[in-house]
Amino acid sequence: MTGAATKTVTLSHARTHLHQLVREAEQGAVIGITLRGKLVAWLTPVPPSEPDLPKHQAASGSAQASE
Repeated sequence: MTGAATKTVTLSHARTHLHQLVREAEQGAVIGITLRGKLVAWLTPVPPSEPDLPKHQAASGSAQASE
């Protein structure tokens, strides 16, 4: 992702406020997450064209990385 973040937070802050950050991403915010001052991850909204997870996958709480 190369766009500018709406805001940037530390990993520690993200852990403590994940629910709030996910709500912000749901509303369109792009949030950069840093670790020791280095940008390491993006929290972004899911595009409207992206299908929902199957119910059994969403309920299990398991995350899968896609390539």
